[in-house]
Amino acid sequence: MKKIIYSLSILFLASCANNSKTEETTTNNEASSELTEVSDDTTDKKFVWDFKSPKKYTYIFDQTSNAEHSTHKGAEAEKIFISANGKLSIRAKEQNLADLSFTDMESKMVNSITADTSVNKTPPMVLQDLKPDGSIEGPSDSEILLRLIMPLPLEEINEGESNKVPIKFPINANGSRLFTKGFNTLEFTGYETYLGRKCAVLKGVINVSDLNVPEEVKGEYKCSITGTATYYFDVKHHLYVGAEVNTETMVLMDIDEENGELGLYYNTKNIDTYSLKLEKIEDIVFKSDSTSQE
Repeated sequence: MKKIIYSLSILFLASCANNSKTEETTTNNEASSELTEVSDDTTDKKFVWDFKSPKKYTYIFDQTSNAEHSTHKGAEAEKIFISANGKLSIRAKEQNLADLSFTDMESKMVNSITADTSVNKTPPMVLQDLKPDGSIEGPSDSEILLRLIMPLPLEEINEGESNKVPIKFPINANGSRLFTKGFNTLEFTGYETYLGRKCAVLKGVINVSDLNVPEEVKGEYKCSITGTATYYFDVKHHLYVGAEVNTETMVLMDIDEENGELGLYYNTKNIDTYSLKLEKIEDIVFKSDSTSQE
């Protein structure tokens, strides 16, 4: 149940984790330092990462989550507040790919009814093989995270145009794995200077609420993620600069007792905020480059 309660909390990030070895950092640059403008075939598009350059991008990551959930009809909802912060890093590697990692993550959880407070440090978590278009192979949970906090248009768009990025959110319906489907609709609204960089601004409208429940699955189920976001992407140097995301997640499961089988009631609402800001850019050495220099 907790994975549903905190579906988009710091606990959700743990379900996306993979271990990875990364390259050594050689020199440091500030986030506002100049980069070489990319003009090869891979980055002809505006909204695409440059992973051919040996760089590591580090972001300050912050999140808050106000969660309410109830496991009995008519009962007072338990309220929990979660705050989390740490570093999100994207490290380019060979084959025009990158690894995304969460490090130094610390979360604080407060229960409004019991007043219990817990502080936890999360081990480093890695998502491997991020592609220049912002997609990643692996469980759909990984795709959800990326398409909420760092999405990129799937097609080239100009100012005033928009593109729908599909999202599938899985829920466990009493043993059956169902998907709520929808989109993060990105509109390219223009350019702004953000953290000292000229950025293309993408306004996101998140609506993931299409849940098709087969008739074989007994009970009432509802699930939705809605929200708005503002994303900042440096199209000249092909990197994310920042994001501000606000979402509301609602999940309802209501299963009556039948033929001796126990019923189930579960109702939850999460209001989440995410903040992502580029902190620094570092030069690195790809493994093949390091080997050739020995």
